[in-house]
Amino acid sequence: MAEAAEHAKSSVPARGTMQLLLARLGFLAIGFVVTVILARHLGPAAYSAYGVCLSLLVWLEMASNSGLQNAAAKRLQSLGEDPGRLEVTAKLLHFSVSLALFAVVLLLAPALARWLRLDAGANLLRIALLDLPFAGFYFAQQGLLSGHRRFGLLSVGLIAYAFTKLLGVLLLLAIGVTVEGALIVNVVATLGGIACFLGRTGAGPRTARPSPRLARALVRLAIPMGTYLILSQAVLNFDLWLLKAWGGGEAEAGRYAAAAGLARSLSVVPSALSGVVFASLAQALAHGDDELVRHHVRSGGRFALIALMPAAAFAAQHDREIMRFVYGAAYEAGGPSLGLLVSVFACAGLLDTYGHALMAAGHERLVALLFALGVPIAVALDAVWIPTHGGRGAAGASLVAIGLATAGVVFFTSRRFGTLLPPRTMIRVLIATACGLLLGWLIRANGLWLVLELAGLCLVYLAVLVLLGEISRNDLRKVLPW
Repeated sequence: MAEAAEHAKSSVPARGTMQLLLARLGFLAIGFVVTVILARHLGPAAYSAYGVCLSLLVWLEMASNSGLQNAAAKRLQSLGEDPGRLEVTAKLLHFSVSLALFAVVLLLAPALARWLRLDAGANLLRIALLDLPFAGFYFAQQGLLSGHRRFGLLSVGLIAYAFTKLLGVLLLLAIGVTVEGALIVNVVATLGGIACFLGRTGAGPRTARPSPRLARALVRLAIPMGTYLILSQAVLNFDLWLLKAWGGGEAEAGRYAAAAGLARSLSVVPSALSGVVFASLAQALAHGDDELVRHHVRSGGRFALIALMPAAAFAAQHDREIMRFVYGAAYEAGGPSLGLLVSVFACAGLLDTYGHALMAAGHERLVALLFALGVPIAVALDAVWIPTHGGRGAAGASLVAIGLATAGVVFFTSRRFGTLLPPRTMIRVLIATACGLLLGWLIRANGLWLVLELAGLCLVYLAVLVLLGEISRNDLRKVLPW
């Protein structure tokens, strides 16, 4: 009976995590194809302009929407809340904030283009910014689906976005690949994701009207959450922006942008996990179930550690080979940057998972403060290391800033929720990772053989975890249902 109860309370977040994880893996695979096509056809210099514009756009979208997205998801767990009015209010608020930010940044586009040394001037930024108002509506729908714990539909929307973008890029191959065309395709992809959600997000009546009271409540929740997301994305993007502004050339910035795109693929784990953990924790906290709260926090951290550590370690070990295989010989020099950046995003994955746990428990300001301390550290180190070490200096600065923020979030999460991970779990993961690294050191492959080698290293890692008893049949029973 106890085992059945344990399975029942954990299966929903575990199934939701796997739904989003598999969807984001598909999203990642399609995005990987898109990135390779654009990087190879544009070349390092032109790809640097695309990468900078896209990273700035993503930061603005996260800054304007993600705080409200999580606020809506958390508010939906409040007992007695009117879901219809909340949904309409959240959508209107998202769109209004995104539209206002679009107008402000549009005016600043010429100054930003000069600072970022964009050869095409402000036109590229203006094209990229067209996505902002649409992204507001898209994020609003994602937050509502997460709050309702409809992770299956949320997963379908991600795949719809990715396929729309792939079709757009394939069309560019027929008519000619340009930076402007790639940015327009990004806008069209957002519209594809919106189309998948239309009419399917709400649980309340469609005649419901927005509520000023709920709007104020959402803003109060969103400000500290949004501050955290603004600062976290700033730390993860400042390196590219400052390298473009202070670095040694377009080609180096292009290689760095390509390496960051590969390393960012590790964010597939926290992006799937943090939303599920946040919604599940908010619900458990609303019902006062402390045991279930601790269970969700520990399960989320364990999942993130098991998935992220080997991915970062194996990618760092084969950094140059991966860059050459994915992007071509022109990008191989970006390998050392990739080796550092995978560690940055692995730390960011743990930080995001535990940071969302703290925010679900009402500690948004604490999480935001930890990131606020990391921003000046990153900028100061960038100012010193970029002129002397280029891309490696930029990645190193991010690693120090993210590492310190992660240590702080882990410390405060453990104080709030107790022991996060059993020591035996950390030891087993380290042993399994070391076994994979040893095998990777003995066998070095290139080309298509590199793919087989990396897949083999992952299988060895999983096999060692099974032999050590870290992955059990109970784990598989929680995550297999789709």
